[in-house]
Amino acid sequence: MAIRQNLHNLLAAIAKSRLTRGGLALAIVFLVGSTGFVLIEGWNYFDAVYMTVVTMTTVGYEEVRPLSPLGRFFNLFVMLAGVGLMFYILTVTVQTVVEDEILRVFVRRRRMRKKIDAIKEHFILCGYGRVGREAAKAFHGEGVDVVAVDVAEAAVELAVEDGLLAICRDATQNESLLQAGIARARGLIAATGSDSSNVLITLTAKAINPDLTLVARADAIETREKVRLAGADQVVTPYSIGGRRMALSAVRPLTADFFDNIVDPSRNGPRIIEILVGEGSDFAGTTLAEFAAARQVQVLAVSKHDGHLLLTPAAESVIEPGDRLVLAGRDEQLQRLEGRA
Repeated sequence: MAIRQNLHNLLAAIAKSRLTRGGLALAIVFLVGSTGFVLIEGWNYFDAVYMTVVTMTTVGYEEVRPLSPLGRFFNLFVMLAGVGLMFYILTVTVQTVVEDEILRVFVRRRRMRKKIDAIKEHFILCGYGRVGREAAKAFHGEGVDVVAVDVAEAAVELAVEDGLLAICRDATQNESLLQAGIARARGLIAATGSDSSNVLITLTAKAINPDLTLVARADAIETREKVRLAGADQVVTPYSIGGRRMALSAVRPLTADFFDNIVDPSRNGPRIIEILVGEGSDFAGTTLAEFAAARQVQVLAVSKHDGHLLLTPAAESVIEPGDRLVLAGRDEQLQRLEGRA
């Protein structure tokens, strides 16, 4: 911040000195021109000032009175000096504005780079269109750090306005993902509007960080398998999900509203989270019934450490290290559980 302020002050001082010198020189030419027409042509001051202004601004009006040969020679001096100084002042003004904008963009990108370099366990969101923006809102509700990557400057500006860290780069390139901190990231969302780009992003991301959790968008049904073969852990087809959601709202509106309350934190309803029971967790060794009663939550599903999925698991099932629990409950209860799992 101090470097930016010092550099900004230096540029401002230089520009101010140039503008001051240019303005002072322009005022001198104006005074000399007005006085010259009075002394050379014997005009009154009003006519002399008017002639000087017409000459310096090059508006093209005719002469106030016929000029003598000496007066015309003097007028050439006023014309060249005045027009030249006005162009000089305009150039300095434009240059100052452009330099200030370039400096502001450079400093902003440098500050953004430092913030991205300082975070870890974040998600990289490739593509900040309509799907990407909704994903960012969901991440915000979960309290997860996100770095948006988009090739469109307008999309990056929108992401910054929404409070995200963002870079304007092509997410299919290795350097772009490295700049977004993929080596330290928890996961990546490939949500661009191009299936081919999402396939390439998936291949590139998995090559850099094979342990990355990767969810990819596939608009075409036939592309889903290709994205999965490229390394995506989950493949989402927005149009299919949207269609099923609309049908569910029509046939089972209460069920649809229940799911909306769960996935939308702004509704202040129950939430669903997934926790991993680690080694040494005090959850291990207890039954699901004991766990749910003590924490006032509901256990919806359990993914055992051997990969076996239990839907509506039995109350007497014992929690083991490595199990993943899908829980439903109030936000404050679930937040405490996430920290202890």
